[in-house]
Amino acid sequence: MPAVLLFMKGPFSQFHPSHFTLGGHAYICAEQYMHEQKARLFGDVAMAERILKSDSPHEHKLMGGRVSGFDQEKWDANKVRIVTDGTRAKFSQNPGLRRRLLDTGDAILAEANPKDYIWGIGLSEDDPAALDPANWQGENLLGRILMAVRIDLTSTSSA
Repeated sequence: MPAVLLFMKGPFSQFHPSHFTLGGHAYICAEQYMHEQKARLFGDVAMAERILKSDSPHEHKLMGGRVSGFDQEKWDANKVRIVTDGTRAKFSQNPGLRRRLLDTGDAILAEANPKDYIWGIGLSEDDPAALDPANWQGENLLGRILMAVRIDLTSTSSA
């Protein structure tokens, strides 16, 4: 089994500073992109604009939780695509970050957030159980997206 690379902060975090552009907008991090797109998905243009004007990932997250018209089923049907698009832009437009992701090789990437059972594994970095995917309590969607983007970037690097 490949090595497991646990992260909570750093370059693989959605909060990590990483300027990129997508769809005609400039973003300071992937967290901003995710919540701005969430607001647009639900037609909350005012909140989307507020998120774009903010330079704080923590504010982005809070504002994303206040999107009007939010529908969990619709979000579930779109969230992986949205985060994948933002993650791909983040790593393809920032050569240093791209290198960091590609340097993980075939490691299993896992967001070690003990409070996140959707994007993370539901365990902390210092929990020995976190090193075995069989013990994970969360879906690790962010880790899975990062690994998919890594494959995409590897194939475009060698093309």
